[in-house]
Amino acid sequence: MMKIFKLHTNQSGIALMVVLWVLVLLMALATEFAFSMKGEVNTTRNFKEDIQTYHLAKAGIHLAMAEILSPSSFHALHRDFGLILGAPIKRSEGAPTDPDKTAYRSPTRQEIQFGPGVITYSLEDENSKIPINKTTRDILVKVLTTAGIESKEKKDIIADSILDWIDPDKTHRLNGAENDFYQSLIPPYFAKNAPIESLDELSKIRGIDEKILYGTNQRKGLINF
Repeated sequence: MMKIFKLHTNQSGIALMVVLWVLVLLMALATEFAFSMKGEVNTTRNFKEDIQTYHLAKAGIHLAMAEILSPSSFHALHRDFGLILGAPIKRSEGAPTDPDKTAYRSPTRQEIQFGPGVITYSLEDENSKIPINKTTRDILVKVLTTAGIESKEKKDIIADSILDWIDPDKTHRLNGAENDFYQSLIPPYFAKNAPIESLDELSKIRGIDEKILYGTNQRKGLINF
């Protein structure tokens, strides 16, 4: 009888161990399943938000197009850069008004409620912007000042470097840059010495970083002018 009792005790212990291991395995599987489902939920939510954002952006584009195509008071900015500081052109009292040279602010639409989100957009006439390949040093310095660059040295470097990038010769201006400067960078490259084809190209020019080119929440970048 003693031997039989001992055998039953061993079997009970083994059964308990098996049950514990099964519970541990089930807990591990449940935890893994929970993490997997959480990841799936996050992925689905992100996909949904991406789709919503994409269609909100398209809606904003179509709203802007509809506004441009419909009769409205939207006009280009002053073609001689009278709005460069963002204020209407001042006229003396009694001065004749020329409709072709009247400056208007570019309209900006803020937080238009549309479905689950909001849309903000602005309209700007690209033809009203400074023709970068035909501009002068004085206008460049004025633009840089408007863009919030206070350092005279930095403005001189950027203005001269832009002109050096555009002109066909390889002689740099007083504060400019040519191949000798760009070849010292990592990776090295050459000055274009030809007209700028894309505004993104300005990021290659000495003194211009992303904040200066694209602007920040507090100030406009060069691409806005």
